[in-house]
Amino acid sequence: MDSAKIKTSIETFIKRYNDVVDIIETQGSYDAETDTAGILMGDTTLQSMRYSISNTLGSSVAGINGKYSNLYSIGVRTKADGRLAITDNSSLSEALNNHLDEVADMFSSAGISSSALIEFVSSTTDTVAGLDYEVDITQAATKGTLLGTEINDPASVPITLDSTNNAMKLTVDGLISNDIYLSQKTYNSSSELVAEIQAKIDADDKIGNRGVVVSWVSTSTGGQLEFTSDIYGSNSYIERDTSIASSVYSSIGLNDPTSTKGKDVAGTINGEEAEGSGQLLSGKKDNKTTDGLVLRVTMSEADVNASTDGTITITKGVASKLNDLVGSLTKVGDGALDRRIRSVQNEVKTIAERVKERDERLALRRESLYKKFYDMELALGQLNSTSDFLTTQLKSLNANWNFGRNNN
Repeated sequence: MDSAKIKTSIETFIKRYNDVVDIIETQGSYDAETDTAGILMGDTTLQSMRYSISNTLGSSVAGINGKYSNLYSIGVRTKADGRLAITDNSSLSEALNNHLDEVADMFSSAGISSSALIEFVSSTTDTVAGLDYEVDITQAATKGTLLGTEINDPASVPITLDSTNNAMKLTVDGLISNDIYLSQKTYNSSSELVAEIQAKIDADDKIGNRGVVVSWVSTSTGGQLEFTSDIYGSNSYIERDTSIASSVYSSIGLNDPTSTKGKDVAGTINGEEAEGSGQLLSGKKDNKTTDGLVLRVTMSEADVNASTDGTITITKGVASKLNDLVGSLTKVGDGALDRRIRSVQNEVKTIAERVKERDERLALRRESLYKKFYDMELALGQLNSTSDFLTTQLKSLNANWNFGRNNN
């Protein structure tokens, strides 16, 4: 690895982190001079995010026992304002120049295996870091084979091929070859025959790149031709096509061969079920600790035994843990940000419903007041009419009374 490029990547990592801090502060701060506040000032989710990110970067990587287990050890520190900076270039240079693998483990996910036959490949945000996860292999991965029946060794009984018996056609891992024609001649040794078959298979433009290996398996009275696929697992197999004319099959023991499919590796990790695909053993989805963990198991069937085959220690470096954290915060549907957005949306919805209810109550109250006002106007009209009638009657009575008094 290029230490200069690694340093540039670390500097970029620091810049990106500081950019995030800038955004969080802008959204959650208050400027007394301009009397303006960020739109998320006082929001607990934003404050929690800031704390979680800072805490993740400041913690040591579990499972790493060496010197380089945290950012401080390579001269990267958090300043008083919460931003990262390279404060000790000599420590960083020493780490990159002399302990590059350890620095890489400190940043990324890694797996330390107790067995050379069990190798860490990758993990995801769902994989839980832990010490000494037991790996128990119940089936080693195998390759598909095609094994011919026993024939005489060409060294003792030469095999002669001509245009009537030199053709063959194979299916390798699902790919069908062209018609393959072996050279017409007499083969005086098993090595000569194997070399010819191998060369013609390798030259075929359909299966030539599949890495098929042809070999001679010696027996007590002769031998057998064996064809082996280059891949491991249940998709690995080799078969011969019996429809081809002028086949070589009877001459080289392929009239009734045994075709054996490959097998996927099988076993458990940390006591949890795992799924095999070729030599890759993966923790099943929704496993409590090993979901997303992928191991490469290079054991042979002879290596499989009843006891634990090895242990794997999963570590998550600073960048890996930060990636997991950001993933959990931004996860669609269930991330902290989406949950907060839903919470705000629910608050807005609740407020809107309350406003609607109050508007409806106000409308009913308005209608009630309008009715009362209308009834009051009717009552006032009637009172005014009665008042006018009484006024008229009183005037009439008064006029009659004055008239009678004046006549007396």
